[in-house]
Amino acid sequence: MARNSNVRISDIGENMVVVKLMQNGWDAFNVNQIFNNYKSIDIVCVNPDDGRMQLVQVKTGTGKNAFPTGFISDNKGNIKDFEIRGPWVFVVYSGEGVNMSFKFYILSKSEVEELIRTSNNWYMNEYVRDNEISNQTPVGIKLKHLMGKGEDDTMHTTHKKKHAAYINPLGHDAENRWDKIWE
Repeated sequence: MARNSNVRISDIGENMVVVKLMQNGWDAFNVNQIFNNYKSIDIVCVNPDDGRMQLVQVKTGTGKNAFPTGFISDNKGNIKDFEIRGPWVFVVYSGEGVNMSFKFYILSKSEVEELIRTSNNWYMNEYVRDNEISNQTPVGIKLKHLMGKGEDDTMHTTHKKKHAAYINPLGHDAENRWDKIWE
């Protein structure tokens, strides 16, 4: 049976992260090679110098849409079963096949938690919209937020009411911040 192209892209992203971790001198293996879609963990990374281990989550996409986090929010901004086990690597790809290119955005465990909480709260409670929000809304992270950018307090054209500004808690661009694996 042929693999779904989205699954193949995710596999490529995870394996590219394993390569980058190993290029940094760390041991790494893809858990999904052993267990199919293991919950909240894609890669185990070990620092051979001190034996520390990190459980790494990988999210792969084009960056045109928000990266799905796998979490669901109610309409007040409460996130169901919110647990982050370690750092996350967001892989942004462009091109196809052998012409694919990749960018990597790395957040520590605490940065992932803070970014998901604050951006979801902003989206659910401070963003002006035309329609009611479902009580089962998927939580996502925008590429611009991984780049350390926030959201302006822009005027909603229909309601003539301003969205609140979103101040990004990262304060930095997360691209190639491989040091965040060990924070």
